[in-house]
Amino acid sequence: MKYVFTSFIWKDEESETFKVYFPDLPDCSAEGKDFQEAFIEAWKALGCYLYELEKNKKPIPQDEYFSNPTQRATIPIEVDLAEIRRIFDTELINKSLRIPKWLDNMAKENKINFSQTLREALKEKLGIYD
Repeated sequence: MKYVFTSFIWKDEESETFKVYFPDLPDCSAEGKDFQEAFIEAWKALGCYLYELEKNKKPIPQDEYFSNPTQRATIPIEVDLAEIRRIFDTELINKSLRIPKWLDNMAKENKINFSQTLREALKEKLGIYD
């Protein structure tokens, strides 16, 4: 199940950290040295908090802010362009390669798909795991 909860993030001048508060979850908060770290820590804190409620069979409250459609919110939205490219940039292109004849012969004898093998090897080399 996916949940969305309103959070407020602000810079605490005294501690010089960014603090996060969830108004509908008074026992759930987080902080970080900068905005991005606070955002990530808030995501972790929210996940842990909701998991504990679920594990202990306690009701998960509804976020009052998002349940009222007349409200507006300003929120950051994270985008991983590498992931976006994997989703949308799927056009296949031709590549020429040079390999020794003996290797080509062995690969053909074993019915190895060159395109698939090259894709798999490149993904492994680049640390991309689907």
